[in-house]
Amino acid sequence: MKIKHLALMLCATLIFMACSKDGHNTPAEQAGNWCGTIDEYSITTEDMIDLIKTAVPDIADIADIIVPMYICDVNVVKIKYTTTNPEGNIIEASGVIIYPSEMTEYDHILSIQHGTMDVDGGPTDQIFPIETMPVFNNEMVVMADLLGYGVSKTEDMKNTYMHAKTTGTACADMIKAARQYLATKKDLVCTSDSIRLIGYSQGGQATLATLFELERRGLGKQISLVWAGAGPYDMTAFLKESIKNPTSRENGYIVHSIEGVMNGDRVVLDRHNIYAPEMFKDGKFIVEKRVLSEWPDIIGADIHKILHENFFKDNYGGEGTDVYKLMQHMDANSVVNIKDKLSKNVYISLYHNPKDTYVPYCCAESAHETWPNSKLIDLTLGKDHPANGAEFLFEYLGEDYDLLKIIIVPLINDVLN
Repeated sequence: MKIKHLALMLCATLIFMACSKDGHNTPAEQAGNWCGTIDEYSITTEDMIDLIKTAVPDIADIADIIVPMYICDVNVVKIKYTTTNPEGNIIEASGVIIYPSEMTEYDHILSIQHGTMDVDGGPTDQIFPIETMPVFNNEMVVMADLLGYGVSKTEDMKNTYMHAKTTGTACADMIKAARQYLATKKDLVCTSDSIRLIGYSQGGQATLATLFELERRGLGKQISLVWAGAGPYDMTAFLKESIKNPTSRENGYIVHSIEGVMNGDRVVLDRHNIYAPEMFKDGKFIVEKRVLSEWPDIIGADIHKILHENFFKDNYGGEGTDVYKLMQHMDANSVVNIKDKLSKNVYISLYHNPKDTYVPYCCAESAHETWPNSKLIDLTLGKDHPANGAEFLFEYLGEDYDLLKIIIVPLINDVLN
C-alpha cells in the first residue's frame, strides 16, 4: 500500500509541475504539456448525419444516402495544455484531438489550424469542427484553440489574431501536448513522428506560423506536408488592398487584425491615433467586448470613418506617428518576412482563388515569391472566400470526395448570392 501511495503522490507531483506557473523550468520547457482532459466522447455515423442535416439543410434529403459513403465513427477528445501568452507567462490553453474510433495505429499527426471565428465558437466549443473532416481519411487530427479561445478566453475577449509568434507557439505546443495524451492510449500505436500542417484563411497564416515555430524547435525534418490556403501572409499588402476596396465585412477583419497584432506584440499605442473619431462613443471603443461577427454592422463600410487619416497619407504621416509604428508591427507579423530557414524536405502548397474579395490574391503571390520551395495552385470553383475554403478542404481530401465537392461548393456559392 505504501508503494502505491508513493506512486500516486509522484504522479500528482509530476502533473502539478507540468501545469504549474511557478516551477523552475523556463517557459519554453514548461509549454506544451498536457495537463487535463476537458471532455471525451464518440460521434457515430448516425450522429454525424444529423449534424450535417442541421448544418446543411439543402442536402438533408440525400444525406442518408451519400454521407455514409464518406464518414465513420470518430472519437473526440478536448484537452488542456500549457503554452505561453504575449507576456511570456505560462497559461492554460485548449484544443481537440479527433481520430477514427476504429483506428489502432497512425503514422502522422495532422495539425489543422482553424479559420476566423467568434471567440465563443472555437474548436473546443463545437461538437465537431467541420475543418477536421480529414479525420474521415483515417488521420489523427489535432486542432488548437488559438489564444483567446476555449479555456484561454478572457473577460475582455481579447485575442492575438494574426500575431505570428503566439499563433505558432500555441499550435506547436498543442501538437506536443497531443502526443503526450496519445502516449497514454495503449490501444493506439504511433509508428512515425511525421507532422502534416494545413489551414485556410486565418488558418493558412497560422499554418505557416506553426511551420516556422516547429523549425525553430528543430522539428523541421518531421514535417511531411504543408498546405496553406488563402491566408493574409503579407499583412501590409492585406491592409493596403483591403483599404482600396472597403466593405463593412472587410473592415471588420482590418480592425480585428490591428487589435490582434497590438495585443500580441504588447504595443502601447493610442487608439485615438489609430482609428477615426467615429470608432469611439462616450469615450469607449465601439467594438469593445463585442464578438467579431457583430463588428461589420457596428463599424460600417466607410473606411474613412474607421481608420485614422494617417493611414491615407504618404509614409503613414511620418515615422513619428502611431500609424507608422503600428505598420512596423504589421510587417513583423507578416509570415513572408520571417527569415528563418526551412528544412530541405519542407515543400509548401499555397492555394488561393484570384477572385477572392476577402483576402487579396497578392498575399499568395508574395508568399510564392518568398519561398522557392512552394507552388501556387488556383482555386476555381468557389465564387468567393467561404466557398473557396470548402474547395480547399475537398482538394486535400482527394478525388474520392469529388462528388461531395460538386454538391457542397455550389450550395455555398448560392448562399453567398
